[in-house]
Amino acid sequence: MYAVPLEEAWELFGGFLSGPRSAAVLVASCGPLADAARTALDSSLERLGWGACTYLAWPDGLDDPAALFMAIEGLDPCVLVIADAQMACLCEEAFHQKAPFLKAFRLNCRDCCAFESFAGMLDASDNKQRAWAALKTLPHRS
Repeated sequence: MYAVPLEEAWELFGGFLSGPRSAAVLVASCGPLADAARTALDSSLERLGWGACTYLAWPDGLDDPAALFMAIEGLDPCVLVIADAQMACLCEEAFHQKAPFLKAFRLNCRDCCAFESFAGMLDASDNKQRAWAALKTLPHRS
């Protein structure tokens, strides 16, 4: 029941995806995230018990909320991290729901946390702490 949509999502959107095929966490961004941001997210979500992340680097100019909805629902992550404001806007259109920044919320029955610019927050130590605090609002997994 879950394997077919997952495989279809990888078949359709595999060029935009990296990481484990069936990770519990999906990090979605418009364009690829910098290596430092990916390392920080992998480390943070590992510490929260979620394991490694799958990354969705949505191509610039592909403003198709229905396709984004199909990709996220097909991958069916337990947790969705929205890494930038542009992706937050696309998710809001796709799911018809506001995506508040820097705190946990539910998006279509999954735990979610959104950032205006996760990668940009890594430039200053106080912003790194705010990013980590926001991620810690997500449920921990043992």
